[in-house]
Amino acid sequence: MNGPAPTPPLVSILIRSMDRLTLTRALDSAAAQTWPNLELVVVAACGSAHRPLPETWKGRPLRLVLPQPDRRLPRPDAANLALESARGDWLNFLDDDDELLPQHLSTLLAAPRAQGERVVFSRTRVVDAQGRTLGHVSHAGNHVQLYFHSRATTCALLFQRSLVDEGVRFDPAFAVHEDHDFQIHCATRSAFRFVDAATCVWHAQAGDSGCGFGANEDAARRTRSVQQIRRKWAGPLQHWLSDADAVLFAAQQYLQGGDRASARACFDQVLHLRPGDTAATRGLAAIAAQQRSTGSSREATPAPHNDPPLVSILIRSMDRPTLDRALDSAAAQTWPNLEIVVVAACGSRHRALPETWNGRPLRLVHPQPDRTLPRPDAANACLDAARGEWLNFLDDDDELLPAHVATLMAAPRAPAVRVVYSRARVHDQDGKPVGSVGFASYPVQLYYQNRSHPAATLFQRSLVEEGARFDPDFPVYEDHDFFINCATRCEFQFVDATTCVWNAFIGDSGAGHGGNADNAQHELFHARLHRKWAGFFAPLLAQPETLIYVGQQYLREKDAEKALDYLERALVARPGDINALNLAGMANLRSGHFDRAEALLTEALRLLPDHAGIRSNLDLLRRTRTAAAAQKQ
Repeated sequence: MNGPAPTPPLVSILIRSMDRLTLTRALDSAAAQTWPNLELVVVAACGSAHRPLPETWKGRPLRLVLPQPDRRLPRPDAANLALESARGDWLNFLDDDDELLPQHLSTLLAAPRAQGERVVFSRTRVVDAQGRTLGHVSHAGNHVQLYFHSRATTCALLFQRSLVDEGVRFDPAFAVHEDHDFQIHCATRSAFRFVDAATCVWHAQAGDSGCGFGANEDAARRTRSVQQIRRKWAGPLQHWLSDADAVLFAAQQYLQGGDRASARACFDQVLHLRPGDTAATRGLAAIAAQQRSTGSSREATPAPHNDPPLVSILIRSMDRPTLDRALDSAAAQTWPNLEIVVVAACGSRHRALPETWNGRPLRLVHPQPDRTLPRPDAANACLDAARGEWLNFLDDDDELLPAHVATLMAAPRAPAVRVVYSRARVHDQDGKPVGSVGFASYPVQLYYQNRSHPAATLFQRSLVEEGARFDPDFPVYEDHDFFINCATRCEFQFVDATTCVWNAFIGDSGAGHGGNADNAQHELFHARLHRKWAGFFAPLLAQPETLIYVGQQYLREKDAEKALDYLERALVARPGDINALNLAGMANLRSGHFDRAEALLTEALRLLPDHAGIRSNLDLLRRTRTAAAAQKQ
């Protein structure tokens, strides 16, 4: 005898409401679902000004959630309140001016999920202000699409509550496009399942977010948000964009859907990953043919991918004895196409140099009029003299390892990446290795230091053409300022390899180590950097995910002081974050702040009482504290 049929999972339909006239239409569409077990959760984003709602809507349970304390909620805050109020196993957002078709939930929940997908989405029908169909959005794809936009409209996407339980939330740093950010967060934890059916309606010309079409389109605002998203999620996006097959599939889908700009970016990325790829070459040819047939000249015909790009190695030289070693290391590169540009920063006192060095073309550039050039002026003279598509600075007392340029040029690179960097091995005054600098990170690292040593960093000439220059107001730390300038324009890619040598204990800039370190100078110019780039740093310092990541990297590099500042900032933004509590506890432990460390680790253990790692960290704290006390006796 069979038992009762299992109850189908509860689905929560979540509506952030400004109490617009269209709310009734949205509620009607939610209540009309053929799925038997659902609840409606309406968050009063306009606060107590929202009209009362009944406890049921056409037979479906409904809850109206008011913010406490009473206030008007920004979009991400309203979304997070909806997540916290939901009781369902599966969750689905619905804007108060959009609609679900009756089979929406049943269609998505019936889809097979062979990879354990916790996100399922469908196509969306797009209508204009008069209700006329403009087309559809969303198609089969992969996470590569998230580099450009969301994979689905908000209403087309159903996701498991387990993602929320793991900490996925809407980031208050995104006043708009918060759904794009949210989907990337989900994508770092789950595959997505596409269902080839149109199950909802997006009124894209309604609303005032600037994220739709017509009167509801704000292209500049969208560009700013997408750039912010790409900075925040640089690591996962670069990982997805390093899969040539996935990028090729996305390119073909974009081409089929008529999005030539995204298609071309993806085909170019495939050719970067797999030079000469036949399918990508054919795709670019198809785009060029479409442009010719339509008379469009907005995009240039794809450039041939035959000759390796020219790389310029740029050396500001004071004609020190170490110059020959630097030139030897530049000439020894395995990359076939490069030039060496030497700027005589000491003026006419510089010795003459040949037109080639160990078989590589070399140009010696003298300042006009003759004079000694400050560091930023010499760097700008290098930029003006360079002819390469990619540029790389090399101080006259440092060295490149032979595979340096080839390693960086071969790295998988997303279309927006125009700076590529690796680790630099640090040598002392006797030439002995003492460590390394450079690691995978986020732009917020620039608040304290360069993300890489200049010799370890290759950057595209296009940045210079856009106006990236060395600021004469920085006689030192001019490279730090320059790379902040670059970070405002593009993304960086880290390559996990050691490809150059920084002789940090020699020289007289005060920006190195040992006798070449000037702490007072460091504080003076970093304060100046913070003032100059305050607008760039302010949003970065409010992103807990990136603060936690960079803090953890500094912990691994055994720089507890920098780690502590990042992690304590993360706790201000997100006080209950387990990772921030645990990592900040360890940073305080390594800095000798035992009371603060114990408070943070104890709170982390209270939130996760069975976590063996946190218990182990508390045990380490107690042993360290006991040993420190014993040493004082």
